[in-house]
Amino acid sequence: MKVVKNLLFAAMALFTLFSCSLESSTPPPIIGGPDPVESILDRGFFVTNEGQFPNSGSVSFISNDLDVSEQKIYLNVNGSGDLGSGLQSMFFDTNGHAFIISNGGNFITAVNRSTFEHLGRAEMGLEVPRYGVVVGEKIYVTNQGDFTTPNDDYVAVLSLQDLSLEKKITVGSYVEHIFRGPNDLIYIEGTAFDQGNSIAVLDPSSNEIVETIETADALNSIALDNANIYALTAHKLQKFNLQTGALEQEIDLEDGQEARQLRYSDGNLYYTVGASVFKYNTSFADEVPSEPILSYVSGSEYGAVYGFEVHKNKIYIADAGDFTSKGFVEVFSAEGSSLGKFDVGVGPNGFYFNE
Repeated sequence: MKVVKNLLFAAMALFTLFSCSLESSTPPPIIGGPDPVESILDRGFFVTNEGQFPNSGSVSFISNDLDVSEQKIYLNVNGSGDLGSGLQSMFFDTNGHAFIISNGGNFITAVNRSTFEHLGRAEMGLEVPRYGVVVGEKIYVTNQGDFTTPNDDYVAVLSLQDLSLEKKITVGSYVEHIFRGPNDLIYIEGTAFDQGNSIAVLDPSSNEIVETIETADALNSIALDNANIYALTAHKLQKFNLQTGALEQEIDLEDGQEARQLRYSDGNLYYTVGASVFKYNTSFADEVPSEPILSYVSGSEYGAVYGFEVHKNKIYIADAGDFTSKGFVEVFSAEGSSLGKFDVGVGPNGFYFNE
């Protein structure tokens, strides 16, 4: 396994440092940004690392073939710059840009997703931002606001052109992950820290909440396919019709399981229990799984499977360890065999595939 250090990005850094300064008072517009540049970053995935408060988080890169890994790619490319504490998540548009959310710094950093060149920063209208999606020429970002109440949680609508704030949409419930559905509606998890029992549906054509779907109590995650919304609590899995919002099926999970982190991939649902991964089909026709498809050994009390994703027949797990030193990422086959393990930054919490 080849681990490439800063030399991997040296040539790229020279180009980007001359073409875009982090100190510029007039950052370039996001739409119509720099011309696409092919790079190794187009053939791999990013890992967001939240960092140790109050220090900045970081982004790691690992190639799809698992032969190349690189740490702190934003710093390596731009030479300086702070991604903010509590680096929460990343999302993409279709025009070659990536957006990195800091919920401790209350800002979003925009970069070229092929070079990681700094393009701009959104700072207005954000209060504990969590997750984002792009629909058309707008960015939609969930914000938790005051932790003591869900009543002020909202979605910030930003211009993709210049990252300016256009609107705040109060949701009326907790907010967390946000998804663009196949019908171009936006679906928002009405939960935070296992508090909440709803999914808000936002219509980007009007920027209004048009429906609220009630789920079982203590919702912790949702997933979508082309026809359904799936909702997970610690002990229950539900299926809702995407078009009507009606509850179609539900199952109770195994006694003693504390299920979390629901994901959808290729006709199957995946969720975690402790340091194990379980698989279930979307037809809800089979018995509830009692045995995991994989388990791994974690020495972390709170950081086991701190990040989790399933993508193209591979399972990705991030372990945050002690949250003060490097965490690690391990990639598994669909059958549960380990394909590779990598050191990453402090507090790895998510995977983002640059495709």
